[in-house]
Amino acid sequence: MARAITEGHDPRRRSACTAPTFAEVCETVIAARAGNWKSGGRAEENWCVTLRDYALPQNGDMYVDAIASADTMDVLLPIGFTRRDTARSVRQGIGAVMRWAVAQGHRPDNPASDALSAALPNNAWPCRHQPESRSGKTQ
Repeated sequence: MARAITEGHDPRRRSACTAPTFAEVCETVIAARAGNWKSGGRAEENWCVTLRDYALPQNGDMYVDAIASADTMDVLLPIGFTRRDTARSVRQGIGAVMRWAVAQGHRPDNPASDALSAALPNNAWPCRHQPESRSGKTQ
């Protein structure tokens, strides 16, 4: 382990450079999905922009097998309350990238899965019901 550290390697990694980086997988997933997007639509642009602006600065250089749920939370928490739709889109994008990594055998689980919902703040808009009239029917 000491030798690996002195050589600049992370001894916690299973093997040297077997998994691609998050940025490489983003490009692969976007290219794979591009054929299903409507021509002239903004889906590809939205995917690229949200992942580039929010996920890649923190996770782009990390190997997909080294990304933990805490890393995903670090991306989502700063925008969770102020940009709810963006946070949802970023989480979906990270989830798609991680599902690809799971399918390719680079990692055993998805750090952006439903288990993350319990750790993140509730992102739903508050529900306001119609006031009831005296007869018990809504107005």
